[in-house]
Amino acid sequence: MIIRTPRDWWNAVNQNWEYILDIFENAGAPMGRSEDDHWWSDGIGQDITRHERPLVQVLENAKIDRDHETLHHYFNLAWLAAPDQPSIHQWVAWDVFCDLCSENWVFDPEQI
Repeated sequence: MIIRTPRDWWNAVNQNWEYILDIFENAGAPMGRSEDDHWWSDGIGQDITRHERPLVQVLENAKIDRDHETLHHYFNLAWLAAPDQPSIHQWVAWDVFCDLCSENWVFDPEQI
């Protein structure tokens, strides 16, 4: 998928949302909705702390609010947490996910 505009970026997010959530889970993120899933780390090397919302809800809210900055932040954390193994390239939509991580420049008017 070629991402050249904010619309392209959001279309990629919407079309691949379930796969994106799978990528988070494959990278080790807690993607449930129970009380236990309120406990997660804000990044590699950071302690697990209790959050007001489970990570999946934070992601869903950012998607609904069209908050590309929050999604991009968490997308990059999941990308960093993914195992450094060739098998990740077999994850459905991994290529699109990588594009979403790298093509955030579309939201900078000076880059378009």
